[in-house]
Amino acid sequence: MTDDDRLMTLTTPTTDELLKEAARIRADAEAARFDRDLALERERRAAEQVRRLELRQAEIRAELSVLRARLDERERYLAAIHHSGGWRALQRLRQLLGRRW
Repeated sequence: MTDDDRLMTLTTPTTDELLKEAARIRADAEAARFDRDLALERERRAAEQVRRLELRQAEIRAELSVLRARLDERERYLAAIHHSGGWRALQRLRQLLGRRW
C-alpha cells in the first residue's frame, strides 16, 4: 500500500460528520459573538461610568478651588485683624489684666 492509498483510507468524513462539524463551528461562532457583545456592553458601561466620574471629579475640583479661595480670603482677613494696632492693644491690655486669649 502506498502513502497515497493510506491517506485515502484514513477516514473520509461522512456528510453527517461534516454537518455536525459545521453546526459545532456555527455554535462556536455564535458563542464568540455573544461573548463579544457582552464585552462591548461592559466596555460601554465602563466608559460611561468613567465619563460620569470625570465630571464628578471636575465638580469636586471646582468646589475645592472655591473653598480654597474662601479660606485664603478669611486667612487674609484674620491676618489683617491680628496685625492691626487695635488688636495688639487689646491683647496687651488682656495680658496686663492676666487673661491670655
